[in-house]
Amino acid sequence: MATMQRDVVATAVKNLSGMAMSWSAFTVNFSYLTTDVPDSCIIVLKASGSNPTDQDYLWVDNLAFTGSVAGLTNQNSIISELGIFPNPSNESINLKLNLKEAQNIQLQLVDFSGKIVSNENLGKVEGQFSHVINVKGISKGSYILRINSEKGSEERKITIE
Repeated sequence: MATMQRDVVATAVKNLSGMAMSWSAFTVNFSYLTTDVPDSCIIVLKASGSNPTDQDYLWVDNLAFTGSVAGLTNQNSIISELGIFPNPSNESINLKLNLKEAQNIQLQLVDFSGKIVSNENLGKVEGQFSHVINVKGISKGSYILRINSEKGSEERKITIE
């Protein structure tokens, strides 16, 4: 169904340093949030990070996409069950998960420019687990909730109203 809105299918951030007035080859790995197949693509490249200065520029030569995308359902997940609600929210988001084994868990809320807006270490978590994420005071918009452990990570799109 066409909603006439953009859906974020994947995100990637690559910080490069020491490249003033030089060329450098680099690779950027995307984190896919859905198995949806987009009908178009918007790529945002920025010079000078989030604080560009006057007359900054970025030249891109030989932009290419390689590899293949594994569907999210085919990836080995660190989580056997995951619930995030309400989504969208304006005050708090309930996170319910069931981990396959005990792991140290870190939660990150990341905006689409790659900036970590919130970072919370939950410590060692095992089995079924519930946690409330406070989003009050965070700017309205779409974010990525990243659930990290030493065995991998999961990402989900959330919206703050």
